[in-house]
This record gives sequence, C-alpha cells and structure tokens, in this order.
Amino acid sequence: MKKKYGPLTTRLVVALIAVFFMGCSGNTTDDAESAAGIQLSVPAPIRQVLAIDPSQLNVELKVNNRTFATTQSAGRWTATVMVPSGTNSTVTVVWTELFNNTRIKLAEQSVTTFVGTSGETIDIGDAYITQGNGFDVDRDGYSNLDERTQGTDPLVESDRPDASTLNLTVLIPDDVLTLQLGFTVSATSNGSNVILQKTDNQYSAVIPGLVADSTANIEVEVKSIEYSGLILATAQRAITVSQGGENMLTINAGDFDTSMDADNDGDTNLRELVRGRNPTQLADFSVPRVATPPLIDGRFSDAVWRGILGQPDGLLINRLITADETGFETQDGLRSDWKAVADAEYLYIAIRILDSSTWFDSGVEWWKDDGVELFFDGDNSKLPDYDGINDFHMNFRAEDVSVIKGARSVALPENMLFELSTDGFDSDISGGIFPSDINQDGQTDIGFNLEISIPLTEIGVELNQPFGINVHFNDDDNGGERDAKFVWIGELGLDRDYLDPSSMGTALIRD
Repeated sequence: MKKKYGPLTTRLVVALIAVFFMGCSGNTTDDAESAAGIQLSVPAPIRQVLAIDPSQLNVELKVNNRTFATTQSAGRWTATVMVPSGTNSTVTVVWTELFNNTRIKLAEQSVTTFVGTSGETIDIGDAYITQGNGFDVDRDGYSNLDERTQGTDPLVESDRPDASTLNLTVLIPDDVLTLQLGFTVSATSNGSNVILQKTDNQYSAVIPGLVADSTANIEVEVKSIEYSGLILATAQRAITVSQGGENMLTINAGDFDTSMDADNDGDTNLRELVRGRNPTQLADFSVPRVATPPLIDGRFSDAVWRGILGQPDGLLINRLITADETGFETQDGLRSDWKAVADAEYLYIAIRILDSSTWFDSGVEWWKDDGVELFFDGDNSKLPDYDGINDFHMNFRAEDVSVIKGARSVALPENMLFELSTDGFDSDISGGIFPSDINQDGQTDIGFNLEISIPLTEIGVELNQPFGINVHFNDDDNGGERDAKFVWIGELGLDRDYLDPSSMGTALIRD
C-alpha cells in the first residue's frame, strides 16, 4: 500500500520508486552473494518542479553502506550491485541537484528488505525525507526542495517562500535640493545596503526577502559631494513587515535629522552649505597677514594686493538672495568679489563690483541704489539680534561721500577710512574673475571699487578669535526700485543680516 508523501507540501504528487534485485547466482548459502540490477526513476515531487533541470540531477545509491555507481539513460538511473543472498539488505537513495555550482540535497529514502536467491523487487515507496540535516543549505527553515518548488533561492537565507517586500520612498529635505555642488543619498535595511533609484526629487527602492512579522530598520544618509562625504542629514524608521505581499514606507523630508555640526560653530552642516559657508571649519575665511599696509585709494594700486586679487579663493559676492524686479542681471552678467588682509592693528578690505550700470537716485532709501553693505559681529556671538556692543552694519553707496549706518548697528568706527572709486584699477593686478573686463588703459568701464581700512579694536575683533562678517551688493539696473541683492554668504529669500547677526559668515585673523 502506498503512503502519503507527508514531508512535502500538499501540491506535490506522490511517487513510487521500485528497486529490482535480480539474482544472477543460484547459490543459496548464507554468505553467498547475488548480482542484482537496480533501476531508479526520478521521484514525482522532483520531476514536477519545472525549475529543476533534469540534466543537473544526480542520484547517490548505497546498498548496505556501499556506494554504487549509477548510469543515467532516458530519465532512469541503473546500477548493478552485489548483495548477500538470503538475508536483509538496506538500500539508500539520495537525490541531489547541481544549483548555481553547488550540489544541494533534495530527497532521501532508505528501506531494508530480505533478498532471496531468485531476485527480489523492493518497493522503496514514496515517503522520501526532504527535511532535516543537510536539506536546508541556507538555514532559513525551508528545505531545498521546497524552495526549488516555490521559486526561491535555496542558497540565500533572505530569499524564502514566506518573504515579504518593502516599497521604500525617500523624500529629500528642500534645503538639500538647493545645493549647487550636489549630494549623495544612501540607505540600508537592517544593515544591508539598499539600491535606490532617483526619480525627479525623490528616491525609491524595492527591498525583497523580509521575514514576516519581523522589523525592518531603515536608515538613510545624505552626504555632501563638495566636502567628501560630510553627513548632512540622516533618517531612521522601523516598520513591522506583514505576512507576504508588499509593505509601504515613506520617509518624508521632515523625518530627517539635520543637526550635524562638524565644526561645532552652532550652525549645522546643511545650513552652512546652503548659505555658502564651509561646514568643516570654524572660519569660512582666514585673513592673510601683511607687513606693509595698503594705501586706501580705491584702485588697489599697492603691492599688497598684487596676487591676492588675482586668486579666485571663493570670496565671490554672487549668491542671489532677493530679486525685487524681473529682468535684473543674472550672476553670469554681474560678477563681484572681495578680499581682505590684516596687520596687527587694522583690517583692510578690497571689494570689486562689476555692473553694467550704476544708479544713485533714491535719496534716503539708499538700499534701492547700487551699493555695498558691510556687516561685522566683532566677537562672533551670532545672537539673533544686534547686541549693541560690536555688531555693525555699514552701507557704501556708489557716488556717496559718506558711509551710512544701519538702523540696528552700533556707532560706526571713528577711524575707519574708505575710498569708493569708479576709475577702475591697475591692469597688472586684474586676474581672478576680471581679466577680460580690463581696457588697454588699465581701467574698467563699468562698476566700482571699494577699499576700506578699519581698526580692529574699533569693531571688537581680536587676533586668533573668529568674528562675524558678510558683504552684500545692492543692484539697481534702471533706477527706482532695487532689482536684486547678491551676497557672499546667504540663501535665496533670506535677507537677514541687517536684523540677525547669526546669519553672517565667519572669518579669522591668525597671529
């Protein structure tokens, strides 16, 4: 009578394998041996798995713990064996498959039967063993045959019949999306890397092989490209995976932690990058020391400026923060920069503005005309409001003969000197961003230059101590209202320095 094929799933068909022992010797003594022929067919539970290639199957045959070679032909395996006559013999059959260059065990059966002298037919039956030691290579709780039947990989633990998938969507914070020099996004699921796909401004992934009722811990990191993998934002979310099917998880922009502060200056890495600052150093700019001070003439004619003005060190005043009218000159058409040097007593600043036209027609509303705004926070306290001690806001308007104090600023330095010139500057120190804009006579046709000297003590700046600083340019292309404002440090839509010193950049004069 046939037995039910219990170890396999219910959809597997029962199999009947017969081993034919045909004695070739009439000797009936107890220690005589008979030559027997054995024929085996592939069990139905293996044969009916379409994914299994019959050419990759192999049968291992043992009789009384002796291994016998088999020969395959037309879907059958045959062997000739020598067995004792008139006694019991044990026959063991093991079916294996060569899968991805690994031999995996699919099924095994052993029977013990009496073998006479005239040949015997042994009914091995259909109760093959498919579970237990050796039948689960990846140790995921599912036998090799079960996994081949259900289309999962018996060599990969995470790929299992009851595995679920997780559809992950990541929405990046808006501040990250504004970074001009780029960023990278990476994710892990329970410590394993996840391959993300980018579509527009979101990232997605399908994470397979998750165990039902387990927890998937998802971690996402956003890093800067400009600053060699500096972490800008992280997010961690956990989800309990449901049985089978697909699970959904969305990490929103608000789920990210952006508090990383590599230089411990109180401003996060992300905020500093958005505003054009260096997030890896306390100072965005280290002011060079000079032995001989420059002559303040607005033409940068001194040797101290030679070479310095020709080095593009990132002190560009080209970050657009406000656009009050349409049609203003873009950053490609309006270029300006600033540099600074210092000695033990003074800070010297050179500002070059390149503009197609300058206007001076707004009276007391100076911010509507072409001009430069200069900000200082002498002790770098970076409070959210002017402290009344050493927070300065000063305005230099084109064609003006005096400096204008900002409404919240403390009194301007008494011994500050400045010269604003529209006469251009010496051609042999042009360099930097300006070489194509110098005429043969060494003069510029457009824009203006501003050169300033300020006693360090009068703005509360000390050597080897950071101080706040920023430079703005108000651009008026056609009179009337201001068209745009460009800054060294800042971000679009936030014109805050005149209200909030904490938004300034940071500089340092080393001893």
